[in-house]
Amino acid sequence: MRRYASLFGLLFVLNILFFTVGCGGGDGGISDWEKPVPVTVVSNIKGKVLPPLLLGSVFAQFSLLSAEGTKVFVESKPEYYALADANGDFIIRNVPAGKYRLVAHAISGVTPYRQRSDIIDLSGKFETQIVTDSMPLEVAPFSVKIHVNDVSSGAPLFAKITVWGFVYQTLNGSIEVGPFPGGTQSKEVRVEAAGYAPATFLIGFNESKKSELYVKLTPLTSVDANRAPFVEIENSITTVKANETASFNASGIDADGDSIAWLWQASGGMFSNQTGASTIFTAPAATGTVEVILSGKDPDGAEGKAVLNIEILPGGSVAPDPYNRPPVAAFDPIPANLSENMSDGTVVRWSVTDPDGDPLNYDVLLAAQGSEMSVIAQNLTEASFKVTGLLANKTYFWRVVTRDEHDAVSTSPTWQFKTGDLNNFAPYVPANPTPADLAANQLQNVLCTWTGGDPDQDDVITYSFMLGTDKSDLQLKSRTRSTSFNLESLLLGKTYYWQIISADNRGKETNGPVWTFSTHNPANQNPANPSLVAPASGAVDIAVNIQVRWTATDPDNDALSYDVFLGTAFPLSRVASNQSAQVFQSPANLDYSTRYYWQILVRDNRGLTNLESPIWSFTTAPRINQAPNQPLAIAPASGSVGIALRPVFSWSGGDPDDDAVTYDLYLDTLSQATVVMAQGISATSWTPQADLAAGRQYFWKVVARDLSGNTASSAIYSFFTLAEGQLDATPPALISVSPANGSIGVVSGSEVRIVFSEPVNRQSVLSSLSFMPVVAGAWTWDNDASVKFWPSTPWLPGSYNRLKIADGVVKDLAGNIMSKGGSYNFTIAANIPVPSGFRSIAFPKQVLNNETAVVAVPELPAGAKSYGLAV
Repeated sequence: MRRYASLFGLLFVLNILFFTVGCGGGDGGISDWEKPVPVTVVSNIKGKVLPPLLLGSVFAQFSLLSAEGTKVFVESKPEYYALADANGDFIIRNVPAGKYRLVAHAISGVTPYRQRSDIIDLSGKFETQIVTDSMPLEVAPFSVKIHVNDVSSGAPLFAKITVWGFVYQTLNGSIEVGPFPGGTQSKEVRVEAAGYAPATFLIGFNESKKSELYVKLTPLTSVDANRAPFVEIENSITTVKANETASFNASGIDADGDSIAWLWQASGGMFSNQTGASTIFTAPAATGTVEVILSGKDPDGAEGKAVLNIEILPGGSVAPDPYNRPPVAAFDPIPANLSENMSDGTVVRWSVTDPDGDPLNYDVLLAAQGSEMSVIAQNLTEASFKVTGLLANKTYFWRVVTRDEHDAVSTSPTWQFKTGDLNNFAPYVPANPTPADLAANQLQNVLCTWTGGDPDQDDVITYSFMLGTDKSDLQLKSRTRSTSFNLESLLLGKTYYWQIISADNRGKETNGPVWTFSTHNPANQNPANPSLVAPASGAVDIAVNIQVRWTATDPDNDALSYDVFLGTAFPLSRVASNQSAQVFQSPANLDYSTRYYWQILVRDNRGLTNLESPIWSFTTAPRINQAPNQPLAIAPASGSVGIALRPVFSWSGGDPDDDAVTYDLYLDTLSQATVVMAQGISATSWTPQADLAAGRQYFWKVVARDLSGNTASSAIYSFFTLAEGQLDATPPALISVSPANGSIGVVSGSEVRIVFSEPVNRQSVLSSLSFMPVVAGAWTWDNDASVKFWPSTPWLPGSYNRLKIADGVVKDLAGNIMSKGGSYNFTIAANIPVPSGFRSIAFPKQVLNNETAVVAVPELPAGAKSYGLAV
């Protein structure tokens, strides 16, 4: 690899940071420093959740009527959340500035509803940032089964799977993930397991994705760190008729950028192309279930897999959707059946409904008497059509074909009408409205009148009265032969829009203008004092993450907002302002065993507040410490054989309260593992000081203990040591390297620690280790299997460091050589953030006035760029 040096001459006192990046355009990330060092800036997020629309499927019968109680949380920070009120409004308090997505979910009966927002750039410039786009909930009917396994052994893993901020834990390596809404957009899935590199990929949740997915994870101790591809079967189906064909497509991604070799296999039937990304499957003649397996391997043999079970049906077409019902045939035709004297340009109308609430479209068929019926309009979305080109004194027949989104069809009866001499004029434009256009201060009961009529004195006119509070969404209130209509029980302080559509009895229509009036807006009154909902005033043992709830009303039905006051002493602190929800939860947990007082100030949207706010109180519960996490074995793996006589025991641990945890290790030749071999271990690994017995089965477990004395025990694991006289032919392996490969924000005083699977030759290890750039320091041994490095001076802030373990150098005490080493990089924390994807040499580097700084950039490939930042 070619090496280059970059030379920078700077003419003033400064600190400089050098970093490198591969070939590319743009400013290389320099704009990341245009803003000052970020501080903790918080804002509120205010938005709205909408109940779902009726769906064109079986799920329509479970549609949610209100979004009240819907939980909305920040996807990457689920501890920040709020519940929507009766109007669907929510406000999430004190969220740190950043770019986020919100996730909403609710359950009605047994039906789940979920939604995810677009990215919200929470700048922190405003106390409350309003999300302009509402979040309409969607029915979430789709789930995917995921299996998580070790990339080499295929052993099932205890893994955490995260989708949209929802967390799932595998059981025996498998878990059903979901439910989620469908649609064409895939959802990001992250899979994590202790001791393994995490995997992130996209999964589609919809009717076409039916396969079970197999995710292979790579241990952090893997020498080459190769990751397996992730694969899916596209266009999945679950039924195929015997001897018929179906098309399948493979999709996949390899996190290392490796090519993927495909292989299709099935327990029955055959493929047109067994190694292609696209293939045609021919079903077998026999009925039953066939398992279709898609595997994708990278050049190193790491494999991803998807499995689809298909039912082979006997003859006949594929079974239709068993839940869908056809629409009701069109009815109530206009013009009425057998109408006469119709005009050219007649507007035909009809009524229709669908039992599943599906969206509908329509075809209109028409025939003159003596002719075949033909389609004159297709895929209409409105239940009306203007028919032109009609002949005088002719009888016409027409009908409507209604179709839902599942292609279920219904056909109306055949209706008929007869044209006249076609000397028909359209009705006059409706005019002279009462109340007058833009009239104000109308009462709740309003008599609306207008003038109409028709140039043809003998025509009968029908008026459609349209009304709404949205000019673009007027609804039919009534059809009348009169030129007046009485409106009752209108809302005060509202603006209404109305329109008259005149239609004569010969098919001609004339739309009137849209008029508007507003109702009387009475004098504003103070909101009522709030009423307590929960917790009861004086209540004790209240959770520290308690939600306080209240209710309030306004005599004018004005929209209300609330200020929340909360504290342990008077005057109480204002902890929330102008929130619309009648619920509040502190963004941070309250103190344990503490009495709190709270009150609510109610404000209407015209500025008046309630006259008196009662003060309520509650006392939080005492703190209850949680037990440590259950330890999980990393090595020796349970059931393994041929283990060295002095193995390294390694496990995962930790504590949900972040308490310090110590571990006791039990090791025994009896299955109950009752002998304590080590106590008070602070690390998550341990090596015996003497050899174990040869050719024996050992049982071991780990018990974790926190500062409060709470304990958690692992399962009991077993392994077999090398037999008596059997040579140790197993080379050592890496159990762990910390900081983990790719770590960022590492504390400058951190140690580097390497743990091997068995005692090793110390000199062989030290001769295999090197840093880039070179770092002065000392290696010290905890025992023959664990070594750590302390730099002579703390790691430089922002520096990118690489630890390399050479191939074919490390030996165990029996002389077995570890064939592959590895390369592990980490970046030290700094006040000036290093842009993602860049490798910083380190900073600060002091440069005096008029001094020329010469800085070498190691391992800079040909064509790469280097940048310097002067501060």
